[in-house]
Amino acid sequence: MLKRFMIVLALVTLAIPPVSCSSAEPVKGKADAVKGVEKAGRTGGDIADHPLKLKFKPLKFDPPKASDYRVKLPNGMILYIAEDRELPTFDMEVTVRTGSLYEPEEKTGLASACGNLMKKGGTKSMTGEEIDDYMAQLAGRLESRIGFTSGTVSLSVLKEDIDNGLKVLADVLMNPVFVEDEIRRYREKTLQGLRHRYDRARSILGDTSGKLLYGGHPAGRVTKKSTINSITRDDLLAFHKKYFYPNNCIVAVAGDFERGAMIKKIEKLFSGWKQGKVDFPEVPAVEIKFKKGVFLLEKEINQGYVRIGHVGIREDNPDVYTVRIMNAVLGGGGFMSRIPNRVRNDEGLAYSVGSWFDIPVEYTGMFLCSFQTKAKSVAFAVSIVMEEVNRIRTELVSEEELKRAKDLYIERFPSIFSGRGSSAYAKVKVLAGNEYNKRPLDYYEHYRDNYRKVTREKVLEVAKKYLNPDGLKVVVVGKIEEMKKGDGRHKDRLEDFGEVKQLKPPNLMK
Repeated sequence: MLKRFMIVLALVTLAIPPVSCSSAEPVKGKADAVKGVEKAGRTGGDIADHPLKLKFKPLKFDPPKASDYRVKLPNGMILYIAEDRELPTFDMEVTVRTGSLYEPEEKTGLASACGNLMKKGGTKSMTGEEIDDYMAQLAGRLESRIGFTSGTVSLSVLKEDIDNGLKVLADVLMNPVFVEDEIRRYREKTLQGLRHRYDRARSILGDTSGKLLYGGHPAGRVTKKSTINSITRDDLLAFHKKYFYPNNCIVAVAGDFERGAMIKKIEKLFSGWKQGKVDFPEVPAVEIKFKKGVFLLEKEINQGYVRIGHVGIREDNPDVYTVRIMNAVLGGGGFMSRIPNRVRNDEGLAYSVGSWFDIPVEYTGMFLCSFQTKAKSVAFAVSIVMEEVNRIRTELVSEEELKRAKDLYIERFPSIFSGRGSSAYAKVKVLAGNEYNKRPLDYYEHYRDNYRKVTREKVLEVAKKYLNPDGLKVVVVGKIEEMKKGDGRHKDRLEDFGEVKQLKPPNLMK
């Protein structure tokens, strides 16, 4: 990596124009500086007294069109490809439609193991250690992983090493062998992590919430010793064979190359990779059931970790844009949204607090609100959240709140296409992700208009439809006796929010 860093640093340094001391302007005095500021209208009454009152000229931004970057190869692989000559670098990410969502319950952890061991477990031509050493020599990076709803193999190298890097990426993608020694090491490392997983209150909170809201759905499962120990080399080979085909991949690639030549290079690289039919297993539907309750888990920590929620919506729901705007007003729009404003700003009960709708493509997501506060303040803080959930269901949001929520999506829209690395790579990754999520190719061309159409009346309608105060489950990790006592200043008690039950985290080492 030092080689890569030094080359990029040298190029950036050369790009900075030299400063001539002889041509430097004399430093203005304080009076001159103040006059300049006053002339610009930046002093006195012209300065906004609040950041929200700052005025900016409208930003004109046209999103990239997918058709300008999209290429379909003869083997069914989809490319989103862009030239980027700013630096002599190359980035590529292959996304495969797979994930833990599709693994058998008795093999929970199989997908993650497959993603890790595709590289670590070696290929037909290189061991995992040899891959790491070779990529270090190239000052590059190659990673493989499989998450809940997708798998990726990514590559980052210098221009001069594109061919060498691509060969390794293709080898990892198509020819993993999952050697037994690496499977054993992965198993030992995973079990060590499971032993200490519930040392963290956040892990207890997340796993318990997932189980309570999702039940037997894959989104509610946790990896255990028994499931990890059941995973064999044959399982890994079979899982890879089931999903890894070129027609099940979408690729984002950008860098210092000629576009036409790179398309031919990638086509040739994967020309021997044959298409295949992927039979995705049937995923059980999320049970839409609302029943409130309070679930407490004991842990000797200074604060109570709180998560409140119920089942939400999928991304294909026609109300998705309005739901996002509604939540931005409620608790997802920063410190000025309702829940953070009251819990954090007014009462000083928590530093980090907010709500969100997790809205997946493949299954029904969740509505959640989360925060940390003193154990004795938990009940009072929960009562504030409940009040705000009820309020947004019973009265229209203000015009100011609606505008602020819309601006959150509309004004920040250009930032969607600027991520880490080059802007070209960020752009094609967004477009590739858009197609992976089965959205229309012109999705981003209508993105802002879909938010502009949202009205106050529509916000009230979806709040009534998708927020159910009588179905909210409250999960808290902390000192139970202190949480039950309350703060002594407010009448709120945990039993106000449903039947109180004490739970224990599952034994992951069974």
